This record gives sequence, structure tokens and C-alpha cells, in this order.
Amino acid sequence: MSHIRRKITDTPSENNRLVYVVVNTNNWNDTLENHPKIVNESDLYEITDEPIPTDIELWSIEFEGN
Repeated sequence: MSHIRRKITDTPSENNRLVYVVVNTNNWNDTLENHPKIVNESDLYEITDEPIPTDIELWSIEFEGN
């Protein structure tokens, strides 16, 4: 499923895992392309169809509000 994420960097978090930040769009009633994170911060956020990582040894998953 398509979702908005913060663009991935190679900088690990304090627990030595990469951070995967997903934007919560549950209350968003328009297309993802029109979401403020994409419109206003396209240098930091992107739309992807890739699955959210499940390897908790490598990834730290965080959710961000609208």
C-alpha cells in the first residue's frame, strides 16, 4: 500500500538502527500527492509502495502525525 515516509538516510538512531518514519494519513481525504508533507517538504518526504520494514534489529519504526 502506498504511504508517505521520510526519505531514508544512512544515519542510525541512538540504538544503532535506521529510523523509518511513516506519516499517519488516516484522516487525510485527498491524494497522497496533495498531502502537505509532499507539497511543502518534498526534499524530506516521499511517497512509496515499498513495504514497511519488519526487521526490528535493523529498523526503528516511528509514526508521525499529519
